[in-house]
Amino acid sequence: MNTTTRIIIASCILTLFMLLSNSAINIILAYPIIANPNTNTNTNTSHGQVILVPVNTGNLKLDHDMHSFYSCIKKTIKESKPTDLSEYNYFATEPTKAEVNNCYHNVFG
Repeated sequence: MNTTTRIIIASCILTLFMLLSNSAINIILAYPIIANPNTNTNTNTSHGQVILVPVNTGNLKLDHDMHSFYSCIKKTIKESKPTDLSEYNYFATEPTKAEVNNCYHNVFG
């Protein structure tokens, strides 16, 4: 057997070993999910609106402007009309990026 043949055989064996070990790792990692498919993998714990605490930065103008900014967003959400009412529309309860930008520029200039 010449050197080239030995290198090709060694490469094939190494590749096979890497494929088998990767498959074994994937099976080990997937086993808890397969064993208990009812496990909730969603770690999102949001359950509604976040209550805003009063802002007290020590700067009365900034405190007032922040209150105005959040009031603007709240008003914008109430006034916006979602175009797709056939299913849940995220932007029926949350502002769009454009709405946040408009409120920011209206309040903070």
